[in-house]
Amino acid sequence: MSFEEALRVLADGKETSLRELGIDNAELDEFTAWLDSLDLLFETDGETVAIPAGIDLLDGQTIQSLMSPECSSRLKNIEVFLEIDSTNSYLYKKSLTGESGILCLAERQTAGRGRRGRNWVSPFGGNLYMSILWRMPLSGAPIEGLSLAIGVAIVRALRSEGFSGIKMKWPNDLLLDGGKIAGILIEMKPPTKDFVDLVIGVGINLSMPVNSAKMIDQPWQDLSDGMKSKSRNGIAATLVTSIVDVLTEYPQLGFVGFESEWHALDAYHNKLVELHLGHKIVKGYAQGVNSEGAIKILVDGELHCFHGGEISLRLADDSRS
Repeated sequence: MSFEEALRVLADGKETSLRELGIDNAELDEFTAWLDSLDLLFETDGETVAIPAGIDLLDGQTIQSLMSPECSSRLKNIEVFLEIDSTNSYLYKKSLTGESGILCLAERQTAGRGRRGRNWVSPFGGNLYMSILWRMPLSGAPIEGLSLAIGVAIVRALRSEGFSGIKMKWPNDLLLDGGKIAGILIEMKPPTKDFVDLVIGVGINLSMPVNSAKMIDQPWQDLSDGMKSKSRNGIAATLVTSIVDVLTEYPQLGFVGFESEWHALDAYHNKLVELHLGHKIVKGYAQGVNSEGAIKILVDGELHCFHGGEISLRLADDSRS
């Protein structure tokens, strides 16, 4: 069997003979080096191998079985990779062939991307990295504000899985105790006259390894305290169901349909913030967003609205966020 198939056998944590895995002595060094590259803790005596703690690997069939029937019917395909450069990049290439309705998940990304070209730290097997390729009609509500609505969908899903205290940071971050736990990256193809193809990428820190955390250049959090006895496949299914529900409703509702929920989750409401627009910095008090999803900043008593793009929002007393 392949190394990937062998890993899936070892995922239950039980000691397994190399013969049963189809790995001979000549392949043992290569196999153990591969496990080591994934930062997995394993044991071997040259005849057997085990991953004592086990690993909760993602599985497309399991995820699909746990989705709502409506969500499952709206997705044409689910693809799960042990390793990929970027789930967003993969699906963007798919969009160029005219495909849509595809969910892609990965155990690890080698070139995971966040907003404004930032690297998304993506270690193996502990977090969630996923993207959805979705066709949105242009006859519906404008897609400006969609990332905020997707944020609402993620919070809904995480709440239903028992996670609380999550807030939103405009335009596409989720925070817990001031640290980033999730980000959203939406990319689009040039639209036709009838529709636009979107790639909606979501990364969520479920359980971030200490070594990987050292590479993160901003305050962060994960959901590890609440992950005991929870299944990543179950969380993924709940997230995808919630996101697909919002994508389905959005053309009719627009951001207005999610605006009140977003405001209730606003982490920076009435706080002194800095809005970085290239080399220009606007300083004022955050006043939520308007019905189009643009952020409102009170500057010297005057209210200004700013739309998304190459803009960075930070607390005025914390330039790291």
